Amino acid sequence: MESTERPSQQIEPLHLLSSPIGQEVSVRIKEDVRLPKYTEALEISENITRQAKEIGKLMAPISEDLPQILQDPSLREQMGIDQNNFESSIKPFAKSVHNLDIFGVDSIIDSNGSIKIIEINSRPQFLGRFDYLNSTIVGKNPNSEIYPHVTDILDSYRHGGIAIVISHPSNAFHNHHQLLAQQLNSPISTLQELETDKEGNIIYKDNRVDVILRQFSMRALLNPDIAKPEIVDAVKEGRVTLVNGPVAGYFGEKVALPILATDETGLSKYLPRMVVVTTGEGINLNEYKGWWLKTSTRGETELTLRLTKQNIQGWPGEVVRCMVSENFEKANGILQGKDNPTAARFLQHIKDIQNYKPQKWILQEHIEPWQIPVSITEAGKEELNTTLRIYYVKNPQDKTQPFTFTELLASKYGRVSGAGLTIPLKTSP
Repeated sequence: MESTERPSQQIEPLHLLSSPIGQEVSVRIKEDVRLPKYTEALEISENITRQAKEIGKLMAPISEDLPQILQDPSLREQMGIDQNNFESSIKPFAKSVHNLDIFGVDSIIDSNGSIKIIEINSRPQFLGRFDYLNSTIVGKNPNSEIYPHVTDILDSYRHGGIAIVISHPSNAFHNHHQLLAQQLNSPISTLQELETDKEGNIIYKDNRVDVILRQFSMRALLNPDIAKPEIVDAVKEGRVTLVNGPVAGYFGEKVALPILATDETGLSKYLPRMVVVTTGEGINLNEYKGWWLKTSTRGETELTLRLTKQNIQGWPGEVVRCMVSENFEKANGILQGKDNPTAARFLQHIKDIQNYKPQKWILQEHIEPWQIPVSITEAGKEELNTTLRIYYVKNPQDKTQPFTFTELLASKYGRVSGAGLTIPLKTSP
């Protein structure tokens, strides 16, 4: 791809704006309640917008073909999906309606102005947080049309029943899910509140449910302590449509990115360098100094580690090597008696790995993020790292051309999360 300009490095510092909603849009990370912050809008070049749209167009056919892709044993092996996982989590939903109508991409704008994808989000927790703040903060928000498009998707699967958002108050983003349901004019419920009628249809407060906007993991659905078996049967039999569908989560597996986004799909130009390794395989971490080490554990703490000097050398480096090789006895021995946040995080990672047993890991090149000046206080500005978050919503009339929405996330930390600062974007004329 040709070199393209990023937003100007010489822009005047953006100013923070207060949220008129406050606690209603808080994010809970364990016991830490974080109130999101916002800035005024920032213009980005048409080239960035064009790339974002092209990525969505290239990803659309892969997302539609995902059930067929997952039937291929060799691809499942490359993705670390063992036979037990296939039999329990993929095969039973062969009759379910498949869709991946709403998904997101986290990416970096590199030094050449090219988008580099770092993760795919197959279940976005919120969809452009400036929609419900648009008139107060940024005037006409470019993302203001995202909810009508989501409503069109839900309506396309309805046949006389209702569409409902399913979440749980314990979810860190439940406040956002409530706002999402409000924007969609849909009820919000927990899995536990759903019932079935004698025909096996799902019922919520005497209404037949045709569509569920899924803000829960499939592990929760398959847990009989959370969801009634009759609810699972209704999904398996196609009596209700999940948006996104039962196997959609595999599109967001960390190791799936380099496997599905190949030269043949046209997506490889949008990827940083990546290496897939098998659990138990010896890795010379020094060869990947500064890269990211990732795997999917579906655990309490996301396993994404930057291979800094601290995480390669000394006891942390030994623990990282033990995690990848599944030498948990040695890892726990190293951590014994250590009382600090790093050790606590490693102990949680080990617990999650033992529970989920990931077969594959990914080493991903670190791309230096574009930094922007933000006026944190009246005293001065601070340079913040950014992540470009792209949302895609399929068009029911033409699922090859998804609608595209963008925003920037910013943080002083190397790994930018959605719990910090959000910057609305508009395309330069």
